[in-house]
Amino acid sequence: MCEWGRDTKASVLTPDGLEELSVDSCMKPIVEGLGKAGIATVGCCCGHGKDCPHVLLADGRVVYILNEKPWECWKLIGWAIKRVCRETMCDLRRRLMGILLM
Repeated sequence: MCEWGRDTKASVLTPDGLEELSVDSCMKPIVEGLGKAGIATVGCCCGHGKDCPHVLLADGRVVYILNEKPWECWKLIGWAIKRVCRETMCDLRRRLMGILLM
């Protein structure tokens, strides 16, 4: 993870084409790599020490980057799954535990 507040310019593939945008410096190689692979993005954040680093793809998906502290991501991932599935957290936990135990 980068020092917070250190942005840099990156060549980012957006739905409107290739653009030079300011991104968190540690996210630059990730968003540029996705762009080179033809994957358009609409946002990214390193998490600033509070959340899981992630990239928002133009098609609505989210890519979570599991860093050296993957437990930081569970809260954000749980929120995203709950939002998409519209399940209660108890149902979600039961389903996740079922998947993990398979």
